[in-house]
Amino acid sequence: MTTERAFVEVPGHFDGDPLVPGAALLAWVQEALPGLVGVRRVRFTAPLRPGEPARLTLTPRGDDVEFVVEGPHGVCAWGVAQVQAGGCGRDPRRGHRPGCGLGLGVEPGGALRAPAQR
Repeated sequence: MTTERAFVEVPGHFDGDPLVPGAALLAWVQEALPGLVGVRRVRFTAPLRPGEPARLTLTPRGDDVEFVVEGPHGVCAWGVAQVQAGGCGRDPRRGHRPGCGLGLGVEPGGALRAPAQR
């Protein structure tokens, strides 16, 4: 699943050289994964400035979901999100329940684009 967004400036982060906080990027991941229970790994690799477009891509990997946040300067953050243990207990061929975090509603490689939020 892929969504797009533009973040607004956060006062004080950082004056004269504003950046989107990593916590805002992780909140975006959390918003996209209702069954999120933790983040196993995260790396912040490039700056993202307020107003720049960003894209979040989620890819299911077993009971985990890999996430990648890309901006105009490349990958800004990537990691592995832990979703509800064991998924929802359903056979994946029949589809996951939405609350388990794996019921993303879009097959891997599919895309969902949301309007930029300001």
